[in-house]
Amino acid sequence: PRQTTNSVDVAADQALGRLQLEADARWAYRRFKAHLAPVTAPFSVGRGNPFFVSPTGASSHTIGYDWHFDIGNPQSQGSVEALGLALAGKLPLFADWRAEAYAAVDQEIAETRGSGFINFLILAEALGNTADRADTAYSPARDGFFNPFTGIAGSNPSTVTGAIGSGRTWSRARSRVATVNLQADGTLLRLPAGGLKLAVGAAARRETFVRTGSNLLATAAPTAISNPTDAERDVLAAFAEARIPLFGPDNAHPGLHRLELSLAGRVEHYDLAGTTANPSVGVVWEPAEGLRLRSTYSRSFRAPALR
Repeated sequence: PRQTTNSVDVAADQALGRLQLEADARWAYRRFKAHLAPVTAPFSVGRGNPFFVSPTGASSHTIGYDWHFDIGNPQSQGSVEALGLALAGKLPLFADWRAEAYAAVDQEIAETRGSGFINFLILAEALGNTADRADTAYSPARDGFFNPFTGIAGSNPSTVTGAIGSGRTWSRARSRVATVNLQADGTLLRLPAGGLKLAVGAAARRETFVRTGSNLLATAAPTAISNPTDAERDVLAAFAEARIPLFGPDNAHPGLHRLELSLAGRVEHYDLAGTTANPSVGVVWEPAEGLRLRSTYSRSFRAPALR
């Protein structure tokens, strides 16, 4: 599809004594337009249509019809706007320990409009399958019936094909995530093979998703979509990770040039999906310098999408 994107990125950092601050903002706006595949929907037509003919004497027939030459290709066009704001801080604590914190808000708004679809309510009128409806702007008695038997592409009046191809759709979705994270890491104690390092942290996140829309595909006036969404979710998390050196340059043995163990765990509480705890274990083994083997096991959890 044809699309145009404009974006702006701004970043800044500032030292306040031992505290280092960083901030960034990101904005992007994308427009798109695409021609979709032509509609080939079959329909039934009967003796209520003044142009109806039947080679078998039947009272109605189902016709597979290519609408490309009558109403053209449907079009889809819309936009996506994204905005992200983040602020982070780093602060040395003691020895090699340091603390980090950041907060971020990200939002995306997507809007899509579709046009050139068949309005099946008006199609039924134009075929003579239903009586003239007062609640539509189209009248077969005034504007003419649709003739699917001409054999000449695009020969029906534009007043008829324009009404039939007046179907349209519209949708808008807004998703937003707000996050706060805190973390501290450093050396907890010294072992013969090196420092045992530890990282601990906590996070809070709020997710929201709102979706709405309407369509005019089988009604006289636009109707709201049947499954709008307005949902939010809060997530709290805590995590810890330790890196434990068992063998290293200072206490190496034959076949144990290096051996390191890592243990990690993360606990998350979803206000809609409950609490989950997920571990991670890793081993790094160097039997000799230049040969390194790794093995890991981990488990993760992903909650259902808000939609």
